[in-house]
Amino acid sequence: MSADRFASRWVGLVLVALTAVATLWLAVTGRLDLYVHPRYTVFVVVMALLALAAAIGAAVVLSFREGADAHAGHGHAGEHERGDGHAGDVDGAPRRRAGTRIAVVTGSAALVAVSIVVLVFAPPRTLSVSAAAARTDSTVGAVQGASEPSGDPSAYTVKDWSNLLRQGRDDEVIGQRAQLIGFVQADPDDPDSFALSRFVITCCAVDARPTSVTVYSPGWSSTLGVGDWASVGGTFAANPSVLSMSSVALLPSSVAPVGQPSNPYLQ
Repeated sequence: MSADRFASRWVGLVLVALTAVATLWLAVTGRLDLYVHPRYTVFVVVMALLALAAAIGAAVVLSFREGADAHAGHGHAGEHERGDGHAGDVDGAPRRRAGTRIAVVTGSAALVAVSIVVLVFAPPRTLSVSAAAARTDSTVGAVQGASEPSGDPSAYTVKDWSNLLRQGRDDEVIGQRAQLIGFVQADPDDPDSFALSRFVITCCAVDARPTSVTVYSPGWSSTLGVGDWASVGGTFAANPSVLSMSSVALLPSSVAPVGQPSNPYLQ
């Protein structure tokens, strides 16, 4: 089989199969939740299984077709050999075009294959503080698709408190105690405050958006660094800072560095 025919018939199927296997591997190892919302895990796994089954089925069909083409080709071999001797005069343009197609397909396939290998074998990295800064917009409202917090406020997350504050419900928040875990972002307006942040996933990591609450803690940078994960306990109050843009802040009674949670994203 020529390289051109291989590129046009088989490379796509191989990449589909590799992508499906990589997706299933992430699901088996428990890392798929770092890329898609848990509510879509079953859907993604089912689609990966269907894609793998389709790729295998198409490979079987192509194998039979290749065998039939090869058998038919033997029957015409003698006719080609009895040609008029001008085979060598065929224009080289089709061959050059075929070579270009092979190069493009091979390069694309190599890029996708390397990406799949990195996705499977490289340790997954969560979205960074720089990504949070790039995706933060202080003018937006509550996290899109967020549900109304309910139940015991002591179980509220950074997302829950942030949504209440963004809705202007300061009176409901002030005086409430909270114990929160998030990563540290510097407050660009007030060196005595920092933002305790989490990423919230709606569908997948691509659409993740940061949400945060302001923590008023003079001298915080002596024990915490930007990007560190911390557990902060305290009470919400009117922000004593005259520099911060936040009207309400968490006044901490305890601040302790912690490790990154196994699932760093909130849903």
